[in-house]
Amino acid sequence: MEYTNVDSALVRQAKVLVVEDEFLIAEDIREMLEMFGCKRVVLAENLDEALAFLAQTEFDLVLLDINLNAERLGTELGLFLYKELRIPFIYITAYADVKTINEVKDTYPSGYLLKPFSEKMLFALIQIALQKRSEQERELIEGDEVVEQAEKLVGYFHIKQNGVVHRIAIEEIICFVADRMYVEVQTKLRRFVIRNSLSQLSIQLDGYHFVKCHKKYLVNLDLVESYNSKFLFIKELQIPISRRMKEHVLLKLKHE
Repeated sequence: MEYTNVDSALVRQAKVLVVEDEFLIAEDIREMLEMFGCKRVVLAENLDEALAFLAQTEFDLVLLDINLNAERLGTELGLFLYKELRIPFIYITAYADVKTINEVKDTYPSGYLLKPFSEKMLFALIQIALQKRSEQERELIEGDEVVEQAEKLVGYFHIKQNGVVHRIAIEEIICFVADRMYVEVQTKLRRFVIRNSLSQLSIQLDGYHFVKCHKKYLVNLDLVESYNSKFLFIKELQIPISRRMKEHVLLKLKHE
């Protein structure tokens, strides 16, 4: 099969994280990805290593083993990818029993691949997952727009959605989440997707207690309910803190 045609462009350009604790299987997957033309592949052998890579790098897709070091930690990571990072992922596993299927279905994977698998099966699932993500991004970007704002925001953030302008109290905004060409605005009640950048938003929100805790997250510290060295917790959200920004974020939490 030829993997260098136009249809595989999304695969060739993708940055992929492979989370697999069996070295030989991980290397086999890397070789397959390189055969597809995908050169930006990172391997992680456990949950902590995977979280560290995810805090530092923006991935397009994660290939994820369910059983990591004899524990079913893959589903835990899968739920985190779906709910917090919104990165598509494909489970790669040797298990197809009813219990396993019931465990994984509520984590909303983009695919489920049984070991052993062929390169054609892997390629097809990856291509479908990346194509779906690309289409969702286009829909989101076309959805909402920011009404022209002043250089510094005072009181409200104005977003136009389906012809209606919403006045969103800044104190009600939980966080801003960057993803490629758009930023998701997560409020206490709903979410919007806008064209903007975290850098620009940081300038506009000067004077409010928003802090960048991760390259993808700008968070309202006033709404943080609890935290540890790796995450901020707001309601059901678990927001990652990158190692580079940890000291700054923890200092802000203690003094503001």
